[in-house]
Amino acid sequence: MALLAGAGSVVVGVAAAGWLHSRLPPVAADVGAVGGAAVAVGAALLLLGVAQIAIVALLRPQARAVVSAGSVLASILGAALLAAAVAAVTEALGTPDASLPLLAGASLAIACAALYAAAAWRLIGLLTGSRGHS
Repeated sequence: MALLAGAGSVVVGVAAAGWLHSRLPPVAADVGAVGGAAVAVGAALLLLGVAQIAIVALLRPQARAVVSAGSVLASILGAALLAAAVAAVTEALGTPDASLPLLAGASLAIACAALYAAAAWRLIGLLTGSRGHS
């Protein structure tokens, strides 16, 4: 999921910086700065996605450090997606003409955040050996 979000952000930053800039309230940043920021966020998400794949590839129940890293990463990505959903809903309330795609995006972000929360819960269960987490 992080890889897809990162790739999407990079594409928006490169190909649709003008559109993204037009969606913002008046700001001092120019179109290039807004596009660059979107590319930077996308690159960070891509790196997190690669880290996520590496953790899954190395995941073994006896590798506690890898399981810990996976639970932290899943928690961070879930929280970031939840924050993005809140931002999308807030923007939808202020921009009725764009509310449908924003609310669709918020719904998808919430669903993905729930999946990350479930993954974190499961990984924490592996660490604690708790039956309540499995």
